[in-house]
Amino acid sequence: MNSEESKNAAKEGGFAWVFSLFGASVRYLNNIILARVLGTYNFGFYALSNTIVTVTSILTSFGFPTSLVHFIAREKEKKNGATLLWFCKTTFRITIIISVLTLLCFLLFTPILSSNIYKKEGLKLPLYGLALSLPFLSLYNVRSSVLQGLGKIRKKVFVDRIAHPLIFSFLLLFSFLCAKKMEFVLFCYFVGAVMVFLLTEHWTKKEIATLPIYEEKSEGKLKELLSFSFPILCLNFLSFFILQSDILILGFFRDPREVGIYAIASRLALGVGMPADSLGASVAPLYSTLTERKDFEGLSNLYKTSTRWIFLIASFVSIILIFGSTLILWLFGKDFKNGFLPLIILTCGQLFSAAFGTNGTLITQTGHPKVNLVNSIFMLFLNITLLLILVPKYGIIGASTSSALSLIGLNILRSIEIQFILKISPWNKTILKPLFSLIISSCVGFYTFFHSEIISLTISTIIFVLVVYLLGIEKEDKELIKKAFSKFRMVKNG
Repeated sequence: MNSEESKNAAKEGGFAWVFSLFGASVRYLNNIILARVLGTYNFGFYALSNTIVTVTSILTSFGFPTSLVHFIAREKEKKNGATLLWFCKTTFRITIIISVLTLLCFLLFTPILSSNIYKKEGLKLPLYGLALSLPFLSLYNVRSSVLQGLGKIRKKVFVDRIAHPLIFSFLLLFSFLCAKKMEFVLFCYFVGAVMVFLLTEHWTKKEIATLPIYEEKSEGKLKELLSFSFPILCLNFLSFFILQSDILILGFFRDPREVGIYAIASRLALGVGMPADSLGASVAPLYSTLTERKDFEGLSNLYKTSTRWIFLIASFVSIILIFGSTLILWLFGKDFKNGFLPLIILTCGQLFSAAFGTNGTLITQTGHPKVNLVNSIFMLFLNITLLLILVPKYGIIGASTSSALSLIGLNILRSIEIQFILKISPWNKTILKPLFSLIISSCVGFYTFFHSEIISLTISTIIFVLVVYLLGIEKEDKELIKKAFSKFRMVKNG
């Protein structure tokens, strides 16, 4: 991998992270409005229903949001425009068929799910309302992966991280002022999903129109597409189920109030993993391209560099969430402050995961999706076992502990496999700088935490930034920062 590709990945990943940061802010605004409109009890119903529908949407997209990145990037590298177009059209058609059939089955199964399984009648309305968005959620996820495969990372991240939360938030503000009802919240969600699909479809068609499509006959590769996508479908489903099974099982054993409090803590902790998600969107096509070139040294360098960037940013976010936990939770309502301990536990689990970088993406994009599938099956059993043991007795504390331990175990397993299969480690000596900065700032933060949370938060964040600066920034990072500042100046000056 040449230095220009590394810089481009960092630049696109940087833009992706900024977009993700903005999108996360909008999503947190969503949750603040929802929590204050619905209250802890009804928000618990909404959070549980949203989790169930989101898990279902993974099945309807059939793994295409991940596999398409591999195929689109590959065909673009080979300049096979007609075959690339075939992948776009075929995945779109398959997704429509699967998502509509799944929606019909879901609507029929909802009364059984709410009354017989969860024994919560309040689940029916949010389940029905959110399920109507299933086809549109699946279609815009598939289409955005085409944008990612074509290297349009900013558009991809805007669709995934910003578009729906932004529209949803705008409509929710009206709900907050005029119509504080679950029905209106569900209508806002549906309108947002439809509008994002239309935007993604427009962008995808526009990008495809610029590709050189020659007169050669397209080479249909349905068997390859399905055989590659099916393990990813199972992997994505299991991976998401691992991350969300805490809410699903918590909702079964505990009342909606605990589910609502835990859901907010869980969503806040996901902010630690945001750098990995953002940079992962940028490096995924590069992983595939470098593997195609058999440039394993470049692959190793990209993985190590991206891991350092991810861990550095994730450490800073973790400090804010841990030492500002009760202050942040207060924004959602006074009852949500009871989630401060689960927030700290979940943040630690996410930080550990960030230290291993984009290991799941690396395994998949180097042609080993079945390895990730086996990992997820193993971790699913571990996570559910821990949840069934800890949740009935310890509630939200047990759920957060189970999730954190499962995430830690999954990343250790992936790291061992990458070392065995690719002979690649996630770190080099440059990882010590953010690690040392994290340790120093955390020690000071914990020392002052019980005296004043505001002081602890302020001092720990300042010390982290100061230690990072004193230890020195890597040469390649300095070049990227200068390039980013110069680009922002150009934008500012018109």
